[in-house]
Amino acid sequence: MPTPLVLDIYAASESPISGITGERMSEAIQAAGGSRSKTARYMPSFDDAAREVVAVAEDGEWFLPGRSSISHLGAQVLEHLKAREKRSA
Repeated sequence: MPTPLVLDIYAASESPISGITGERMSEAIQAAGGSRSKTARYMPSFDDAAREVVAVAEDGEWFLPGRSSISHLGAQVLEHLKAREKRSA
C-alpha cells in the first residue's frame, strides 16, 4: 500500500476549522497509524505532490486525484510523467 500524501485543506463553502491543516492531518494519521501503517506525508504544494506521485509510480498503476481543485493534480502528474519518459528515452 502506498504512503498517503496529504495536501493543504481548503474550505469550500464553509468556514475553515481553526487549527486544522494538511500538515497537522498528516501528523495525526502518523500518530494513529501505529506500527502497521505506512507514514502519511504532508505535501506543501500540488507540484510537490505531483513530483512524489511520479517518483513512486510504476507502469500500469492508476492515479485518482479526486474532485474539486485536487483534480488539477492529474494534469501536473501527466506533465511530469511525460518529462520522465523523455529523460529515459
